[in-house]
Amino acid sequence: MAVYMAAENRTKQMYEIFEVKFKVFFYTIKDNFFTMYANEKDWELVANHLLKKIIKQKNWLNKIFRNVYIRANRLLIFSRKLGKLDLDKLNNKQLFFLYKKFTDLFVDMRLYSSLPTNLEHSTPVFTQYLQSKLEKYILKTNPEFNRVFSTMTTPLKFSYLKNEELELYQLGLSLKDKNFDKKLKKFSDKFCWINYTFQGTPLGEKDFRNKIIEIAQKEIDLKAKIDKIKNDKNILKNEQQFFIKKYKFDQEIINLFSCAQELVFLKFFRKGIFAESYYYSEFLLDEIAKRLFTSRKIIQGMFFEEVESALLKEKFDFNKVLARIKNGCVLVCDGKSFDLDDKLRELVISNLEQTKAPNLNMIKGQVAMVGNAKGMVKIVNIDDDLVKMEESDVLVSRLTNPSLLPAMKKASAIVTDAGGLSCHAAIIARELKKPCVVGTKIATSVLKDGDLVEVDANNGIVRKINF
Repeated sequence: MAVYMAAENRTKQMYEIFEVKFKVFFYTIKDNFFTMYANEKDWELVANHLLKKIIKQKNWLNKIFRNVYIRANRLLIFSRKLGKLDLDKLNNKQLFFLYKKFTDLFVDMRLYSSLPTNLEHSTPVFTQYLQSKLEKYILKTNPEFNRVFSTMTTPLKFSYLKNEELELYQLGLSLKDKNFDKKLKKFSDKFCWINYTFQGTPLGEKDFRNKIIEIAQKEIDLKAKIDKIKNDKNILKNEQQFFIKKYKFDQEIINLFSCAQELVFLKFFRKGIFAESYYYSEFLLDEIAKRLFTSRKIIQGMFFEEVESALLKEKFDFNKVLARIKNGCVLVCDGKSFDLDDKLRELVISNLEQTKAPNLNMIKGQVAMVGNAKGMVKIVNIDDDLVKMEESDVLVSRLTNPSLLPAMKKASAIVTDAGGLSCHAAIIARELKKPCVVGTKIATSVLKDGDLVEVDANNGIVRKINF
């Protein structure tokens, strides 16, 4: 559901806000796993258009930020109500009203908050622009260049994952309190959706209790953990002030760094909003699935018009949706999604498949978090890949998401095909203080499980060392 809507609004409604849009998107689907394709020229056109707006219209970016937070609040208020309604007492027309209201609010929020992705996903134009400004103060050959860039673009505000970690430690301190169960329930209600992306498995009081017991058994000093999280924020703030004074940054570049920090924070903020709203939407989707005698997975694989037809006209092609999520190809243009028939699907997929990767011993990308690490490569793209990951492995992914966090915590370094300074991998790497290189374009094609590599994230280089 969310995947289709994301592409649909980028090919139509996006123009109303950003005065630019994508011409077309393709999705290939294999066992409900989606891979998105868009024309590289479209990405460049959109990214450069948005960069010009940021440069020429001083208040434009702040206006977008304000709109995001307003719409995030609207989406969450409505979504949380879905978990409290007696949905089984509503008729199909009332159910569809709720479904449409949710999708309208979701699309509205997603449109405004898509700015970091549209700006940096394929062509990191904002990163490049900001680095060109930084070069006026520090030569790019200066070993400190990437450290300064990484530090100055890291937000001081905590992500939703860091807030959950901090509050979990604080809850752990009250493990022996008589009011612990009450506090645990409040915490569980607040963060039960924490493992969600487009979908997920909700956590309950038992899960969080086990986490806290596990921490207690390891005799981890929770107060020290809490102090470290808070102190790290102060250290970052002091480092930023130090670099401002050391290199005598003028107000223009300071403002640009502030914009970068907000863009980075926004990218992760939206993931938290969507994760929570996805969780609450499942109450509605489950009721719709029950009415249609099918599963939530099928409802999530339906286009908006199909849900409307199924609920209001009782017309529903189960086999068509099942075929789509098992092995489908979807064309999205002008705000609409279309299934491609077998012949067109094979033609599109054959043209979208990457050419054989060159036999390279070194690849380059953007520095997201400085540092050096060596380790064995593990390709991790989906939840099923998590079991491969062991401590100190180098995680290599097309593009990470919150469900891959357990593997990212084990990694000695993180490398991705796509992304820029505001991508998920970059944000998490900074929070975990792990070397990270993003935007390599070919890492998952050149590297394979078991390769031994050195990640030089001071210079954005990944080298094979077992060839």
